[in-house]
Amino acid sequence: MARQTWKKFIRGDFREFTSFPSPGTRTQVSPAFSRTVRFTGPNTFFGYAGSTMPAEPRRPLAVTILAIVYIAIGAGGFISHFHGLREGSLLRFDGAIIELVELIALTAGIFLLFGRNWARWLALAWIGFHVVISAFDSFGKVAIHAVFFAAIGWILFRSGAARYFRRERAA
Repeated sequence: MARQTWKKFIRGDFREFTSFPSPGTRTQVSPAFSRTVRFTGPNTFFGYAGSTMPAEPRRPLAVTILAIVYIAIGAGGFISHFHGLREGSLLRFDGAIIELVELIALTAGIFLLFGRNWARWLALAWIGFHVVISAFDSFGKVAIHAVFFAAIGWILFRSGAARYFRRERAA
């Protein structure tokens, strides 16, 4: 059962986690009134037929994969560059800046999974920052990072992803 729940979370299907019954089922609304109501869909609101909440768009698979890559890069980079904080002196901030950049990647990946619109901009800014800093090294690194920038921009701003990031959230 836990494996199924995890798979549904990865796919972005949160319908199971709501308290609404399955479509077409009959259920007791209130024991005091003992009446039954036919639910018209998976998002029927408070048990009244015809009163539905808008369906949540599912997370696109490409966004899920990209978020997991960002989380892996952020966590892996944070762990692998952690020795730079221990070995650096108080006057060198290189290690702290690298750790901050890795935490930004980790934050972007986590909040991409939750569908935050600002997280896709943060993810694009993170890879854009890498395009800029690779310009100080070699043209090959700039080209690779620019291709990654274009691919990530396409994944995060195509129509399915835009619907996912712009969905309404309950307050």
